[in-house]
Amino acid sequence: MRRDGRTEDTWFTFSYTPLRDDDGAIAGILCATLDVTDQVAAKRGEKLALEELRAKSEALAVVNQAGAAITIGARCRTSHPDVVDAGVTLTGAEFGAFAL
Repeated sequence: MRRDGRTEDTWFTFSYTPLRDDDGAIAGILCATLDVTDQVAAKRGEKLALEELRAKSEALAVVNQAGAAITIGARCRTSHPDVVDAGVTLTGAEFGAFAL
């Protein structure tokens, strides 16, 4: 549709109602139209924002897991250095990086 001199996508809702004459026969149709472009655009924006929020939430979960692993690893190195050293020796892990 052209609005303000430019072409843009638009969305409409249509409602059709029969118009009857005095005998009850259909003599015409009333077509009511409602422009729902703003609602459709808002829904799309909401969907995109929700997808972005989900992606950020998943990334944050990964960061949280990594932080927990680092914290546990640091505690383990402090409280059980012999276990960590043995794990490094057995696995050949560099910088003490191996899973218990």
